[in-house]
Amino acid sequence: MSKHIRHGRGSVRPYVYGDLELPKFVREVFGAKEIEHHDYPSGGAHIEAAIGDSIIVLEAAPSFPSKSGVTKNSIYVYVPDVDAVYKRALAVGATSISAPEQKPYQERACGVKDSFGNIWYISTYTGAGAGKHVRNGFGCVRPYVYGRRDLLAFAKNVFDADELELNAVAGGFHVEYQIGDSVLIAVGMDPPYAQATLSSIYVYVKDVDAIYKGALENGATSITPPELKPYQERQCGVRDSFGNTWWISTHAD
Repeated sequence: MSKHIRHGRGSVRPYVYGDLELPKFVREVFGAKEIEHHDYPSGGAHIEAAIGDSIIVLEAAPSFPSKSGVTKNSIYVYVPDVDAVYKRALAVGATSISAPEQKPYQERACGVKDSFGNIWYISTYTGAGAGKHVRNGFGCVRPYVYGRRDLLAFAKNVFDADELELNAVAGGFHVEYQIGDSVLIAVGMDPPYAQATLSSIYVYVKDVDAIYKGALENGATSITPPELKPYQERQCGVRDSFGNTWWISTHAD
């Protein structure tokens, strides 16, 4: 078990915002199981939930979406039956972006937007080894981040990401990275590029101070410098030059 990672797995976790109904949405749509819950004095909550082999961080606020500075998210989720999950999402208030359809990259996929503004791309892998339903074999929940072509360099230089797969798309690329025990999806295009939804991502590292320094050296700006948090983590926050927010942390018992 990696001691610098809370709950020992999930180096990279989507960080998703919503109101107090958000935990119910991920539970009813994706079968999420709550593994940690911290209530705030304000009435909101910080929740960690497991979906398959992945962990997702939920930030539920009673005043959402009036909370300032919130970055809404785009999240990629692999499921065994994309049609069934799409139907459940619509039944609990999500709106359709695209109905399930077979994609040229060997996936049956769809997209929905929840009532909090987060976008969920839902997919079942249909290519080689498709019985496992997850592309590249692990990480059924993956952050989906946006940027220019140099987003590739940012992920490699800051987090030592290993490229698993790179696919050319019109005007840019779609790439899958491995960071620790997790997979992250990045989409980049030359300006002007679509950035209707940017992401907020939680990343566990062994040395938060070193990663924070490296992020600033690679063009990120500081949101908060590394500091000890009451939930036993040393944490910082940065925003990359593409607009994505990265919460970087080392868990300390």
